[in-house]
Amino acid sequence: MAEHGAAMRGWLLALLGATVLFLAGLVLSYILWNHIESAATVPCSGSYPEQVQSTQDNLRHAASLLNPHAPELRLSLSHIFQFPFQQARFISPYADAQSLCDQVEVLWDCADEWEQNVTSNDSYISLLAVTATDVIPIRLQRTEFDLAEPCTSTLSPETILILRKRPGSDQVLFRIQPPAVPQPSSEAPSR
Repeated sequence: MAEHGAAMRGWLLALLGATVLFLAGLVLSYILWNHIESAATVPCSGSYPEQVQSTQDNLRHAASLLNPHAPELRLSLSHIFQFPFQQARFISPYADAQSLCDQVEVLWDCADEWEQNVTSNDSYISLLAVTATDVIPIRLQRTEFDLAEPCTSTLSPETILILRKRPGSDQVLFRIQPPAVPQPSSEAPSR
């Protein structure tokens, strides 16, 4: 009977060891997959890799400044895009190539590739900056960055973005600060 119990314990330990190895393999593959996915080159950025990388670095640096003592951060788009641009747009997921061109008001050669690799699902946020000569695309993973509310308006370099962390998460939410409404002067007209 004791031999039967020892054999059963041996099988249970082997089964437990196999289960632990299997779960460790799943966790490791998940970590590696996310690392490979986040390190992949941003499509359509071949002509502007420095601008794309610096913009992503600026956003990640801004996100790192958010903490309980500084729950939100206000930045103009010109602080994020540190190159001359005329306008920018957040593009919603599932936008097709024609919609991309319509939204940025430019016939963008790379719209088909951007649709296939970025907007074809909802894993990413697209932030496109329109310069005098081209479109500089920024792809942000929604696990890191997301919009607090939909944004369909054209953004100028002076547009203020408000960054805030989602409660209980490291995900950073973007909100657009509405432009200031000019106040009528309070001085009475002279007679």
